[in-house]
Amino acid sequence: MEEAYAAQNKRSRIILVPGFDMVICLHRESRVGMHRHPQYEAYHVMVGGLLVDIAGSVELHHGDNPIVTIPAMTWHEPRAAKEFVIYREFYCGPFDKERDVIYAPEEK
Repeated sequence: MEEAYAAQNKRSRIILVPGFDMVICLHRESRVGMHRHPQYEAYHVMVGGLLVDIAGSVELHHGDNPIVTIPAMTWHEPRAAKEFVIYREFYCGPFDKERDVIYAPEEK
């Protein structure tokens, strides 16, 4: 969490399997931006709570129902529900940011 708080974009990540699996820590001030991918992805909340804006907001908390799958080409944005959230992100990769992240026009 200290690494995420100290980062300019207020987030940090540990890559477990390049292009497929990582652990992300977001501070509540971090903004990923509304985006979509050509493949599905899933989030699994490990610590704290995650707000996922998917045509409305879905809130996930560790211990409740902490997993959400985001279908391919669905606009979404993850945000911390409290000060920090730590979640695991699975991507149906391999992932190439230049090819696989499409930001909403207002996010560029």
